[in-house]
Amino acid sequence: GHLATFNFTALKQGKFLYALDGETEERAFTGVPGITIEVPFDKTIAEQHGGEFWRQKLNCPSFSHAGTTPSSVYNFDGCSLLEIDEARSVLKCSCDHTTDFASGIDPNQAVCGDGVLATASEECDDGNRVEADGCDNSCKIERALGFDCAGSPTSICCGPCPAGSFRSGCTALISTIATADRSVGTCEPCAVGFFKADNAATLSYQ
Repeated sequence: GHLATFNFTALKQGKFLYALDGETEERAFTGVPGITIEVPFDKTIAEQHGGEFWRQKLNCPSFSHAGTTPSSVYNFDGCSLLEIDEARSVLKCSCDHTTDFASGIDPNQAVCGDGVLATASEECDDGNRVEADGCDNSCKIERALGFDCAGSPTSICCGPCPAGSFRSGCTALISTIATADRSVGTCEPCAVGFFKADNAATLSYQ
């Protein structure tokens, strides 16, 4: 066997399991309960590529004989992260096959709070995990508080104003406007003779 030379997202490579007849052994292990591997990683480079959420996006891409490009030769199918041992600079992963393995940042890994909406698992992602700002710490829209959110990749949320005022200029939900140009608007005082109760959608005359 040999150590593959392709450097996935510039992270260190580590070959811990390799078969002389890789294709045959890879097929033989398909569907078999996971095997555990350890792969070295470089924390500094992981932080550069993964940013604040590098720990959530770090994983063990594996070599695929069917791949034709660097991004498909090493992919994240078949392995899942079990543990990050920062003291030893090692990842522990569970994989369902044997081949060459590496360490890398998975760009498709959904992480709540990273400002990239993952429609399969998130209702919103406003780039933080702050409560009561429209998108909660599990990336669910806080509709019970009167908020609604839209936009991609980063969600924009509009919410209620205090009693006696109303929200003006909220364009977060207008799909014809680019997300970067949308606004949450401002809270403006109600005109004399009008009022708005908490969470009410319209002004009422008094």
